[in-house]
Amino acid sequence: MRIRERIPHDQLDQLYAMSTQELASRGALSLTQAQTVVTGLADTGLLERTCTTMTKQSMHWMTIATPNYPELLKHIYAPPTVLYWFGTLPHNDHTIAMVGSRNADAYGQRIIDRIVPDIVHAGGTIVSGGALGIDTMAHRKSLELGGNTTVVLGSGLLHWYPHANKKLFQAIIEQGGCVMSPFAPQVQPLPGNFPARNRIIAGISRATVVVQASQKSGALITAQYALDQGREVMAVPGAIDDPLSQGCNTLLAQGATVVTDSSPLLQILGLSSPAACLKPQAEKPIQLSAPLTIEEKVLILCKQPHSIDELIDAALVDTPDQLMQLLFDIQLAGKIEQDFTGRWQSIQ
Repeated sequence: MRIRERIPHDQLDQLYAMSTQELASRGALSLTQAQTVVTGLADTGLLERTCTTMTKQSMHWMTIATPNYPELLKHIYAPPTVLYWFGTLPHNDHTIAMVGSRNADAYGQRIIDRIVPDIVHAGGTIVSGGALGIDTMAHRKSLELGGNTTVVLGSGLLHWYPHANKKLFQAIIEQGGCVMSPFAPQVQPLPGNFPARNRIIAGISRATVVVQASQKSGALITAQYALDQGREVMAVPGAIDDPLSQGCNTLLAQGATVVTDSSPLLQILGLSSPAACLKPQAEKPIQLSAPLTIEEKVLILCKQPHSIDELIDAALVDTPDQLMQLLFDIQLAGKIEQDFTGRWQSIQ
């Protein structure tokens, strides 16, 4: 089977018919870069082998000339000429990149649990790199909530990396999410690929949020790409003596937007908080008696579903971190749970 029998003509013909000047204009490439692509396309041997592989693997692909090429990605400097993917591409540009340390701890997990639900329930898509740590936490939380999430690999689609996340990637595809790559299917996960992968993560997202990152972190590379591409850079603050927060705190000192809840992310996406929409209009505040313990106050409040912001506004504890820890302790005791909107409610 020849190439033209396997590839839609409107994709193949457009790409192969482009001159150096046309490709440079369409793909925001320099003339030198465009000429390199045109020269590479002149040798169809590799393309024949790649197309045979994609057909066998039921792999999707597109060029920058394809109408459904991600709009946000199209407008970065030198967007990838070809994208490969399994699953379903995000159906809109309500995309947020969440990145951070591979050594993320319980604080990172609490942040993910605090932010991701509102994004997912409002119709947003979490984009990350599929790495261990924050990336995995963000992808898994999206799946738990029934949402879609997009993984951008630093390797070809025949070499999923890290290997420990193969089941996660498969679950993302099965649930309607996407595992994509700018690299040809046979490309191995080499170290030099990951900065290029980070550039795509930032480019396909409206904003990049760094949750936990040391001073020397790939997450900061992603943030720099987002800044270079004119996208919003955000960061979650952390303890000043925590190495995993040094990178985030540095970004904040340099002007990154502070993220302590989902509000700034929903604003960037132009979406409304589902919890706010579902809040009863005539709801009256519950009066609390002074002698009650903090746990008793939480349980009384949570007889009706309350968001974390509403519980913080009740001034039950000194800091949001203390409240999150208290909620998790009560949850472990089997006394409260989170509903599908991420609000806390007592278990009757």
